Amino acid sequence: MKTISGCGYIFSVRVLTHRWREVLFFLGVCALLCSVCTAENLTAPEWLAKGSGLAKNTQYEEAITAYDKAIEGNQSYADPWIGKGNVFQSLKRYEEAVSVYD
Repeated sequence: MKTISGCGYIFSVRVLTHRWREVLFFLGVCALLCSVCTAENLTAPEWLAKGSGLAKNTQYEEAITAYDKAIEGNQSYADPWIGKGNVFQSLKRYEEAVSVYD
C-alpha cells in the first residue's frame, strides 16, 4: 500500500481517495438540492418559457405541467393558457384544448 508522509503524519492513499469521493458526493447532493429549490421558485414567465421549450421538444406532458405552474403563478396571464391549449391540440385532445381556450 502506498503512503504519503509529511508533517509527521502518514496518510493512506486509499483513505484520501475515499474522503475525496465523500466530499464530491456531498457537493453533488448539495447542487441537486439547490437546483430543485430553484426550480420551484420560478416566475410565471419562466414557467411559460420552460413549457414552450418542452413543447418544442415534444415533451407534451411535462409542458402541460410547466404551463400549469405558470397559470398558478398568474391566473390572468394568457400565454400559458394558449400554450397549454396548443399542446392539447398536438396531442389531439381537442375537447381539453377547447376548454382551455375558453
